Amino acid sequence: MSSPRRERYDDVVVGAGTAGLAAALLLARFGRSVLLLDRAPAPGGALRRFRRGGAAFDTGFHFTGSIQPGELFDHLLAVLGIRGELELVPFDPEAGHRFRFAEADVELELPFGLDRCRDRWQAQFPQEREALNWYFDALRSIAKRTMGMEVGRPLTTFGMLDEDFVSLRSVLDARFRDPVLKGAIGAFAMCYGSPPASVSFAAHARVAFGFHQSGGTIAGGGDALADALARAAERAGVEIGCSCGLESFAPGADRQAGAATLSNGATVAFERCLLTIDPFAILDLLDPLGLTPAFRERVQAFEPSVGFFAAYGIVDGPEPAGFGRSVYSEFAGTDFDAMMDPAYPGDRPLVLIEVPGDPAAGTPPSVSALELSFAQDVAAWAGTRRGRRPPEYRAYKQTRAAAIARRLAGRAPYADRIRWVDTASMLTFRDYQHSRSGSAYGIMLKTGQYGLFGRLPVRNCYAAGQSALLPGVLGAMMSGLFVVRQMVGKEIFDEATAGAR
Repeated sequence: MSSPRRERYDDVVVGAGTAGLAAALLLARFGRSVLLLDRAPAPGGALRRFRRGGAAFDTGFHFTGSIQPGELFDHLLAVLGIRGELELVPFDPEAGHRFRFAEADVELELPFGLDRCRDRWQAQFPQEREALNWYFDALRSIAKRTMGMEVGRPLTTFGMLDEDFVSLRSVLDARFRDPVLKGAIGAFAMCYGSPPASVSFAAHARVAFGFHQSGGTIAGGGDALADALARAAERAGVEIGCSCGLESFAPGADRQAGAATLSNGATVAFERCLLTIDPFAILDLLDPLGLTPAFRERVQAFEPSVGFFAAYGIVDGPEPAGFGRSVYSEFAGTDFDAMMDPAYPGDRPLVLIEVPGDPAAGTPPSVSALELSFAQDVAAWAGTRRGRRPPEYRAYKQTRAAAIARRLAGRAPYADRIRWVDTASMLTFRDYQHSRSGSAYGIMLKTGQYGLFGRLPVRNCYAAGQSALLPGVLGAMMSGLFVVRQMVGKEIFDEATAGAR
């Protein structure tokens, strides 16, 4: 971006990931002049893919829940006006997720549909029948009482539930006895990056509900969603400025931010600013404007979620039957508090994601293997930047990739045909996604704690993103929509979006 086309905008949105793109295009549709900024060379953030050896690999978006017609992800795409531009690809309804618990030598296949999964688990764990009835009823209840999660119901004010103050660990220990079943419930921690002792039962339920409803991906992966959002934003009149960030605010009157100075040296005035970036980056931007100690301490108390070490490979030869129809996860034990501790001595949780090839496009089938990782793993090189890291760092990546390959040998029928073409550490994710830590899901979800969302203490600034309400693409999209609802007015927003069903 050379320079903005205007000197003043109604709204400046910082961060062109899922939340920023969704919010920017909606603000523009409400007649606002919008400037959307991102330090990356293209909009999309963690939705963007990269290519190696003719294959396209997703970096942040691999799959999502609630993709069937009338469910939440499908509904949000309709609200944004891009549902017709995307092909949703459902996973196997009988085994969308496969969990293997190595020490127990048990493999579970999870069907989609809350009732169907409950029934299967009750057949596998008959002594837990009543506890499972309670659990799936609780998932439904929490989703129903959470703003925006039940399609077709009027939106209510987002607020904390009683279950937001109870940890998942306390529920597991109070309600269930079988360690494998506890592990199967706790395994969804891999989809939000916080261990059971930290995460509230409500936060767990909001994520697990969607993944129990249905699951799948998008044809073309994250690129397809990023491109659809960017096209819709540009059609709505959003000015997108890439390779450009917001560096600072001038002080304004009445506890507001004044003009914004951009990384290219330009200055723009605005009425409101929406920040969809890392909460610690938000703190850095707003702190010079006179934040209260209480707000500062609240943000400083946030901790990043866990991250992943990723190995990317191409599958040579014929594509196996059923390839790409489910997500395979392997866990050494069943206690996710133990396995999500950096000091855990065993193999770390591993998720294998398969992406079918496209013969028409000449794209081969590929896999992404994601192994749990922590900041401590790469702390020795935290002060380095990509392209300038020492041989020891490269050796670390090679060692972890080789260990992942050994773990998959004998597990995947095509393991001997995987040609590994690249790897990514938490530092890789940090640098490419312009985040503070390289964590997978923004901040860790903690019992009784809530992220930055909505209007901030600097009165013309707002926050959204995956660290606001829920992690992942679904949570980021929800936060973008709901913050716009706050900015333009609830009645106006609800009337304008009422027809999106």
